[in-house]
Parts: sequence; C-alpha cells; structure tokens
Amino acid sequence: MRKYIKYGCSLTVAGVAFFFISCHNDETRETVYLVIGGVAGEPAWGPNNVIAVGDARSILYRDAGGGPVNEIKPDPPIDVYELDWSPDGKTIICAGLPSGAAETSLYKIKFPNGDTSLFLSGGISAPAWSPDGRTIAYVKWPGGDAGTVELIPADGGTPDVLAAGGKFYNPSWTADSRRVVFSQYFDGSQRHVVWSVDIETKDKVYVTEGFDPKWAPHGDWLAVTRPDPDEYSIYLVSPEEGTEIRFIGPVDGVPDASARWPAWSPDGKWLACCADRGEWGIYKKQ
Repeated sequence: MRKYIKYGCSLTVAGVAFFFISCHNDETRETVYLVIGGVAGEPAWGPNNVIAVGDARSILYRDAGGGPVNEIKPDPPIDVYELDWSPDGKTIICAGLPSGAAETSLYKIKFPNGDTSLFLSGGISAPAWSPDGRTIAYVKWPGGDAGTVELIPADGGTPDVLAAGGKFYNPSWTADSRRVVFSQYFDGSQRHVVWSVDIETKDKVYVTEGFDPKWAPHGDWLAVTRPDPDEYSIYLVSPEEGTEIRFIGPVDGVPDASARWPAWSPDGKWLACCADRGEWGIYKKQ
C-alpha cells in the first residue's frame, strides 16, 4: 500500500521564465510576465524577494517586484548551475564547475558582492538550504548509475546519507525543515517518482509522480514537473486530497515549449519557473 505525506502550501503562486502564478476559487489564470529573458536554468526565490538563476559564469538576479536585471560574477570564477538561498538572503549555495574541473562541487557565494568559497567537493549537485538555516541537502554521484541524497550542516561537518542506490534529483525541504522531498528516476518504466523522507527516522513515503518537487511554504500543495506529453508542464498536486491542477505548460504554436523548475515565493503566493513562451527565460504568472 502506498503511503502519502501531507505538507503545505497555499494555492496562490507566481512564475517568472521564472513565472509568477496565482490561483483562487479553483480557477487558474494564466497571465505570464517575462522577468529575466534569454536564460534557461533553475530559478531560486530568496527571502529578500529576489529571484536568481545561474547563467554560465554569472548569476542573474532581479527583484520579484520589478527593476533592473543585475549580475554577480563569482570570484574566483565558476560555471554556475543549480542554486539556492540561505534563509537570511545573504548567501547563495550553488553547484559550480571551475575551469578544467571534471565534476561539480558546492560553493557558497556572498550576495551581492560575489565572494566565492568552496564548500563541498566531489560530484555534487542540486543543493537545497533548509528553511531553519541549519542543513543543506544535495545529490552526490560517486560514479556509475546510482547516487545518494545527503545532508550536511550548513556550517560544514560530516555528511549524513538520507537515501542511496538510485537516480535521485532535485531535493527540497518542507517548511518545518523536518522532511526532504526528491525525485527518483526508474529506467525500466521511465517513471519519475517523488519521495518524502523524514530526516530523523529516514522513513520514506511516496508522494506523487513527477520531478523538480517543491512544497509551498503554506497549505497542502506540491509543485512538480511532468511530461505533457512530449514537453513539460508544472502541476500543483494535493496528495492529501488526491487532486491536481495543471498550472503552467507549453504554449500553442511554440515548438518544444516547456515549463520546469518551479520555485515558490517566501509567502507562498507566487510561483517562479523557467519556461519557453516563445523565448526562454524566467517568468512570472499571476
């Protein structure tokens, strides 16, 4: 028997290529605004109401309410991939690749001056900072087809293995910092399954189908990416109620258009994501 985990978010969201998206009265309104154009990457929405995305050897960021697009150049330079914010908005944790390196490591980058320091090395990606600021989750690929989801104190220390022996991706946290959700890919069935794991007991429960999982800060909704059918769409799923909403997806007349990598605003009223609406970028939807 499958067990389901309830954790929360409100149904109101935003998206920016990143999208900002809002929903109410069981209706979805798809008014989408481009926030950061010409970039395709995983957005992160910080507690300072700033949305950031890696773009080659830069981090582009913009206030979610508008204004200019700004740039951080990590120093020393690295290629920036997945990133996340510290709860105080003063530091970005990212998967980075220096020149000549064969695998990504985790780096901390001071915001906004770009001072960069190596945090954890060795085939590591997809960092996620816990809301209480104490722990960073990430995926490690030690070689071969199997990886691990691990936790490490945010100030450094000994890693703790949360899950092992699978193709794991994109961990994120519940708002109480007690559980980590992540997706697992199964080759034979070509399925992506979302799991939720208690960080103390290691109890693992099935949540839903999909990947890029992100619980909203409040309420009962989880944002996930799913194939739809050949491109990708973002769905809001309520495992407790057994309901779901197709929140943002491909645009008619735009070949290969997709939406991926949802990122909630700190108040749970908006959702950001990367998408192609005729131009790749970070969009917002309300």
